[in-house]
Amino acid sequence: MTDRPPIEFPALLNRLQYYHRFNVLFGGRGSGKSHSVALHLLVEGLKADRRILCCREYQTSISQSVHQLLCDINDEYGLGYTYTRDTLTHPITGTTFLFAGLKSNPEALTSAANITDCWIEEAAKISTNSWEKLLPTIRAEGSQFYIVFNPASESDPVYIDFVRPFLHSIKATGRYVGTMPGVELDGVELDTYWVQEINYLDNWKCPSSIISAAAQMKVIDPQKFLHVYMGQAVKDLEDAVFSGEWIDACMNFHKTEYATSRGYFDAHSRTSFGYDPSNGVDAQALVRREGYLVKDLKLWHSDLGDGCRQVHQTVRAHGADNLTYDVVGLGTGVNEILSSMEGAKTYERLPFNGANSPEFKFELYKGDLKNADVFKNRRAQHYTLLADRMRNTFNAHTKGIEYDEEDLISFDTATCENLDQLRLELVGMKRVVRAGKSLIQIESKQDMKKRGVASPNLADALVYAFAGQLDNSGDFRLMPVESFARWI
Repeated sequence: MTDRPPIEFPALLNRLQYYHRFNVLFGGRGSGKSHSVALHLLVEGLKADRRILCCREYQTSISQSVHQLLCDINDEYGLGYTYTRDTLTHPITGTTFLFAGLKSNPEALTSAANITDCWIEEAAKISTNSWEKLLPTIRAEGSQFYIVFNPASESDPVYIDFVRPFLHSIKATGRYVGTMPGVELDGVELDTYWVQEINYLDNWKCPSSIISAAAQMKVIDPQKFLHVYMGQAVKDLEDAVFSGEWIDACMNFHKTEYATSRGYFDAHSRTSFGYDPSNGVDAQALVRREGYLVKDLKLWHSDLGDGCRQVHQTVRAHGADNLTYDVVGLGTGVNEILSSMEGAKTYERLPFNGANSPEFKFELYKGDLKNADVFKNRRAQHYTLLADRMRNTFNAHTKGIEYDEEDLISFDTATCENLDQLRLELVGMKRVVRAGKSLIQIESKQDMKKRGVASPNLADALVYAFAGQLDNSGDFRLMPVESFARWI
C-alpha cells in the first residue's frame, strides 16, 4: 500500500476550515495558495455532495483550467475522485467540479444557481463586467467564494473590492476577518470576509527552485521581487499611460459578440512584426500581429546576431509583410545583419526612431491640435496611440461604443505567451511632465529602471508592430494619427 502524505495546510491558511462568504487569498509566487484551495475543496467534497465551479476570466480549453492540478492532488492523496479529460466527480458523495472561462463562456453562469463553492483563479484578471455577473449569481445557502490571485495593479477590480477596504488590518496583521467595515444593517446578516496575504516565505513546502529564484531576483531587480514574490501590487501612477482595465478588456476581444457580429479581426489579415533588439543583457522581444489581432509575444536572451537570425526565420515562416525595429543604439546594426540573410527581400524592414519628431506633425490629433503641438517625439506619439487603441477597446467592450476595426486591438490568449509581463510593463509606464512644457513625453527606459520598473521590452516591440499600417492598396505607409486616435 502506497503511503499517502498527510493533509496539511500552511499555518496562515488555517481559516480554510471555517465558513466565510468570501475567502480571499493573495500574495506572490510560490505561496501555495492554489494548491491549498484545491486540496481543501477536494477534501470538502468527500464530506457532502458539493457543486464546485472553478473559473477564471480566460479559458479557451480545459488545459487552461485548474483541472489538472485537482487531478494531480487527487492522485497524490488518494482521495477517490474519478475524472476524464474535462470532468472530475466523486462516485460516493456525488461532488462535481465544473470549469469555465467567464469571458469566453458567459453562459456557464446560467447553470450556477446550485453552486456551493466558486473558486476564482487568477482573479486579478477578472473584469468588472464578469464580477457584476458572477457575484449575484452564486447565492445558494451557505455558498462560498475562494478568490485567489497574485496582485497586478491597484486599479484592478479585485484589488479595489477585496483588498483596499481592509488594508489597515492587512498591513498590521497580514489578514482581515469580519464583515465589510462601516456597513451595518439591522436585522440583516452581512457577508463575511477572510482576506489573507501569503507569500513564499509562509509556505513550508515552497520548492527550493522558487526560493533560489526569489533570492536572485531580490538582488538583481528588487522592485520586481516585491511584485512577483512578495505580492505587492503595482501602484497606479498619476500620469499613467495605460489602465489595467483597458489592457484586460483587450484579451480575446476578437471573440466577443461585438467583434464577431461586425466581422472584425479577419483571420486572413496581413502579418506584421515589431522587434526590440538587445545585446543579451536585456531581453529581446518580438511581437506578431495579424491585422489588429496580436498573436505572439516572445522574449528571449541572446546576442544581437543570434537574435536577428531568430527574428528573420520567424518573420519568413509567417510570410510577414514587414518588420519594424528599434534603430536606436544596438538597433543600428539590425538592418545590416538582416539584409545579409537569404530571403531578406521577402519582407520590408522599417526602422523606428523614438527620438524623432512626431509623424504627420501638421495633422490634427483628435481633430484639435497638431501632432507637433501634442507630442514630444515619435515614442510619445505611438505609445499614446496604443493607449488610445486599448481605451477604445475597453469602451467598445463595456459600453458598446461604435468603433472601426482599425481603432481596436485584441490579444489571442491561446497563442500569446508573456501576457502578464506585458501588462506589468504597460501599467508601470508613465508620462513625463516637464516644468513649462506641455508636450506629451513618455518616461525613458533608463528612468524606468531607476524607479525599479521592468524594462518595457515587450511593450516597445508591441508599439513597433503597430507603428505602421497597410492602406487599401496593400502598400505600406504610416497612417495619419487622427484616423485611429479617439478618446471618450
